[in-house]
Amino acid sequence: MLAGMTASGAVGRILRSNSDLSRVVAAYGLFVITEYAAWMAVLVFAFTQGGAAEAGVVAMAQLIPTALVAPMISSLADRGAPARLLFAGYLAQAVGMAAIAVAIMADEALVAYGVSVLASTTLTTTRPAQMAALPTLATVPRDLTAANIALGWMENVGVVVAGLLAGLLLSAAGPLAVLVATTLLILGSATLVFGLVNATAALVAPAKEPTRRPGAVHLLMHSPAPRMLVLLLAAESIVLGALDVLYIVLAIDVLGLGQGWVGYLQTAFGVGGIAAGVVTARLLGRRLSPAIAIAAILAGTALALTAVAPGVMLTAFLIGGVGASRAVLDVAARTLLQRAVPRNVLGRVFGIVEASYMLGLAAGALLVPALFALGGHRLAVLGTAVILPIAGVLGLRSLLRVDSGAAVQGPEASLLRSVPLFAGMPPQILEDLAGSMERQEIPPGTVLIREGEPGRDYYVIGSGELEISQAGRFLRRLGRGQGVGEIALLKDVPRTATVTATTSSVLYVLGRDAFLAAVTGHRGSYDIARTIADHRQTNVDP
Repeated sequence: MLAGMTASGAVGRILRSNSDLSRVVAAYGLFVITEYAAWMAVLVFAFTQGGAAEAGVVAMAQLIPTALVAPMISSLADRGAPARLLFAGYLAQAVGMAAIAVAIMADEALVAYGVSVLASTTLTTTRPAQMAALPTLATVPRDLTAANIALGWMENVGVVVAGLLAGLLLSAAGPLAVLVATTLLILGSATLVFGLVNATAALVAPAKEPTRRPGAVHLLMHSPAPRMLVLLLAAESIVLGALDVLYIVLAIDVLGLGQGWVGYLQTAFGVGGIAAGVVTARLLGRRLSPAIAIAAILAGTALALTAVAPGVMLTAFLIGGVGASRAVLDVAARTLLQRAVPRNVLGRVFGIVEASYMLGLAAGALLVPALFALGGHRLAVLGTAVILPIAGVLGLRSLLRVDSGAAVQGPEASLLRSVPLFAGMPPQILEDLAGSMERQEIPPGTVLIREGEPGRDYYVIGSGELEISQAGRFLRRLGRGQGVGEIALLKDVPRTATVTATTSSVLYVLGRDAFLAAVTGHRGSYDIARTIADHRQTNVDP
C-alpha cells in the first residue's frame, strides 16, 4: 500500500511539473461527468415521453451514427494540432448540450432527440484528439504514462460524480437541470485547453511529409500489436455495454431488489475503478502487457463469480472488482497503443477505437438479452465474463513485443536509440525513422556540409569521425551515435558550419521532412533538439 501511495505521489508530482498535461487531465474530468450525466438525462427524458422502447431507440440513434463518424472526425487530429480539435470539440459539445436544453424547455421531444444525435457525434473528438495530443505534451515517456494514469482516475471519479450529480438534479428539477449543468461543465473543459491550442500548433507546425504514408486501417491490418490493442479495447467496450443490462438483471431478477440498486451497482463499479488508482499508479516505469493480461483475467473472474454470489454485498464487491480490473486494463492498453502507433496516424487510430467503443456498447447491450433468452442469467453473466480473459491471453504475445521495444529491430534502429534526440521516442516511430534513413559511405576529406549552403538532411554517424569548423576555426569532433545538421533544419537558416570527414565514415541520412515530422511531433525530442541547436549555434559543446 505504501509503495502504491508513493507511486500515486509520483504521478501527482509529474503532473504538477507539466501544467499542460494537468490542464488536459482536468478538462477530461469535467468531460467525463458531462458525458455520463447528459447521457442519463436524455434517456430519462425519452423514458418520460414514451417509455422504455422510446429510450432504447434514442440510445441506439445516438450510438450508431457516432460510431460511423468517429474515424472521419478523428482524422482531423492528424492534420494539424490535436489540441485545436480538442478545444473545438469541447466547444461544440457545449453548444450541443445547450441546444438540447432549449428543445426540452420548449417541449419539442423530436427536436431534442435530433440534436442529441448531433451532439453525441461531437463527443468523438475528445478521446482521439487527447490521445494524439498527449505525446506532444509529454517531455519524456514517463510523463505520458503518468498522464494516462491520471486520465484513468478521472474516468472513474467522473462516473461516480456523474451518477450523483444526475441523481440529485433529476430528483430536484428533471433532465433540463442536468443539461444546463453539463453545458457549464464542458465550457470549463474548453477553457482549460484553450491555451494549449497555439502552443501545440507551433510545436507540430513544421512537420511535413513528402510522400503519402499508410493510414490507420493499413497500419492495423499489417501491425499485429496495435491491431490486438484496438480489439482488446473493443472487447472492453462490449463488456461495458453488457454490464449496463446486467446491472438490471442482477439487481432485479437475481437479487430481488428495487430499481435503485441498478444505480448502486453502477456506483460500485465506479468506486472499484477509483480504488484501483493506487494500482494504476504503480504502472509507472513498468512493463504494461502483463498488467493487461492479469487485469483481463481478474475482470472476467470477478464478473463470473457474480453468477453464484450469495448476497447483495458480495455482488457489489465483485462488481467493484470488475471496475478496478477494467481501470488497470484501460490505462495500460491505451498507453501501450500510444507507444505502438506512429504520430502521423495516432488520432485516426484512436478514432477507430472510439468507433469500436460505441459499437461495442451497442453489441454488449444486445448480447445479454440474447444469452439470457438461451440460458437465463447465469449464461448471460458467464458469456460476458469470458470475453476479456480470452482477448487478453490471445493478445499477450503481440503486446509483449511492443512493451519490450522488440518492434525496433536492426542496426539502424539501435543506432537511432543511442542518439539523445531520438532516445525517448516510441518504438514504432523509431522503426519508421530507421526505414527512412539512407546509408552513405564517405572517404576521409569529404566535405559533408558546407557553411552557408541550404540544409536538406540530418546525418547520424554510424562509424568514423567528423570535424566541425566555422569560418576556418575548429569547433569540435563528432563520432558514432551523434548527429549533425539539425540547426539549419529546425531554424530554417543556411548551414552555420562546415562538416568534414576526418576518417572513412558510415553515415545514415534522414531527409528534412522525415526529421522534422519525428522531432517536432514529440515534445521531449523537440526540446532536446532545440537545446543542442542553440548550444552549437553559440559554439558551445552541449
